[in-house]
Amino acid sequence: MLRFLVRLFACLALITTSALHAQGFPNKPIRLICPFPPGGAVDIASRAIAIELAKSMGQPIAVDNKPGAGGNIGGAEAARTAPDGYTLFMTTSAINGINPALYDKMPFDPNQDLVAVSALVSLNNVPSSIPHIKAGKLKALVTTGAKRDPALPDLPTITEAGVPGDESGVWFGLMVPAGTPKAIIAKLNAETVKATQSPEFIKRMSNLGYIVIGSSSDEMTAMLKTEVSRWGPIVKASGANAD
Repeated sequence: MLRFLVRLFACLALITTSALHAQGFPNKPIRLICPFPPGGAVDIASRAIAIELAKSMGQPIAVDNKPGAGGNIGGAEAARTAPDGYTLFMTTSAINGINPALYDKMPFDPNQDLVAVSALVSLNNVPSSIPHIKAGKLKALVTTGAKRDPALPDLPTITEAGVPGDESGVWFGLMVPAGTPKAIIAKLNAETVKATQSPEFIKRMSNLGYIVIGSSSDEMTAMLKTEVSRWGPIVKASGANAD
């Protein structure tokens, strides 16, 4: 009985401490690690969400580009940081779904060392192509997503064009180091979902060919598991290896 009471009080203390941390969070600037170079699709999404989060959370969100090794360098650095909510990581479905099968020696495990906050946006290689398509320098035939891209609504999907089952796209989302208190993850999720719903974010992303998502932490976790189960066997069967 005594042992049970000790465990009960310990759990209550942990829950109370976590809640108190969340109430005072954030009280200093937040760092958002982008694992790709400035100016690319991941960087654009990182800076767009940072602007919106800073507005609602009342603290600066500094985007820190740490490119290299397909996102592994930035991911490894994020995984090593304190699990206090002050370091965010912009992951991609490829980092979690493809990299573990592509690299023999991963410097971190993206599906164990980091936990999901919210999925943000998806795209079909569209943002980099739109200027060339609109200028008439590139002829678009199909998009690879499951649904028509809002930036190119007249363009059929690959399924509509007669090649079902070959949908392929990429999506980005925010993660934090494993061990981050659940109350802080919940607050980050609420703020992120609110940010993805802001008219400014939606307009900016849509104009560039991104599809806005916004999700719960559990929904993003399920999305990541789907990517792992889908791409892992494909990469291994292909024999591709980045090491």
